[in-house]
Amino acid sequence: MKRTQSSYFALACLCAFAVANIYYNQPLLALFAKDFAVDEKYASSVAMFVQLAYAAGLVFFVPLGDRFERRKLLMILLGVNATASAVASFTQTIEQLIALNIVIGMTAIGAQIVIPMVSLIAPAEQRGRAVGTVMSGLMAGVLFGRILSGFVGDYLGWRSMYIVATVLDLALLMMVPKLLPYSKPTASQVSYPALLKSLVTYFIKEGDLRLSCLCGALMFGGFSALWGGLAFLLARPPYHFSSDVVGSFGFAGIAGILATPYIGKMADRYSPRVIVLTGSVIAALGFISVFFSSHYLLALIVALVFLDIGGRAGLVGNQLRALALSTEGRSRLNTVFMCAYFIGGAVGTRIGAEISVQYGWTGIAVMGFIVSCFVLMLNVREKNVNKMVNDTA
Repeated sequence: MKRTQSSYFALACLCAFAVANIYYNQPLLALFAKDFAVDEKYASSVAMFVQLAYAAGLVFFVPLGDRFERRKLLMILLGVNATASAVASFTQTIEQLIALNIVIGMTAIGAQIVIPMVSLIAPAEQRGRAVGTVMSGLMAGVLFGRILSGFVGDYLGWRSMYIVATVLDLALLMMVPKLLPYSKPTASQVSYPALLKSLVTYFIKEGDLRLSCLCGALMFGGFSALWGGLAFLLARPPYHFSSDVVGSFGFAGIAGILATPYIGKMADRYSPRVIVLTGSVIAALGFISVFFSSHYLLALIVALVFLDIGGRAGLVGNQLRALALSTEGRSRLNTVFMCAYFIGGAVGTRIGAEISVQYGWTGIAVMGFIVSCFVLMLNVREKNVNKMVNDTA
């Protein structure tokens, strides 16, 4: 594979369509609650379980990227994902939908197979820019998934969205051989149990990895808390918005998409810690804006833009800090980091749904601001933090 921007763009598109599968459900939560006659908190379990399943897929499937040829592995995962999405469109109970979303979440991890590959093929002086470009595709998938599902859900019903997801998966499956180059396994002689064990070993030995995991989980958890409660909050007075309008708020993610390549360039110039610090400050400002969202719609738009940019900075900075620890084990380092990242997102989604029902906009704002300030504190003095993390290991 030639190390060109067009190559990185192709991989960015692949990441976008793969990750979109775990975000289709978020604007549809209120529709799930209505159709299955369950309360809002229970309906939000779909979003929580799909993210937990994504984390599980990272643990059990992504390490195989170091042991097997990545292109074949990705095609298998896409095929299973397409099948689960098709079956999900016919479910009759919320429990069946949750079960199928677990399968969807576990097999939507294609982007995390591709990203470590980018960090290997890119020259060292361009690594941050290359990862930033591919990450912009990943974030485009988040944006695409929320917006598309919001409109499809409102006009055609939520079941139609799973049919659309199936078609997109099948199209991507046919394109993978052209989009993804052949990759030689770097740990073909390592057994699968040994690969899984090495995840724990990396986590125990590397203080920087643990710090990246904690900060990434907290930042994504705060961001996910807002989206976990957004469909319910916007369905209430004074807004009374339907799923298509809720999904359209995903357009705020354009700011993060546009910012991600520049964040990557900053990472090449400065340290990943500086990027994480910047992201936590921006996120804190975003949650201050959330506080005013119950009365001013513009405040919500500003909040989503700030949180998206802050979240992207936190993701790129923490991920680069983790991937820099080993050349041979980048798939496994990425697995540990992204597993923690999406566990944080799943917990945040659930907490956000609970807080939105109990305390509304104010509760989300206070929780997110505290989390952002804690991440800021953790990264102000990295040497002291690493010592603290190592002492607790």
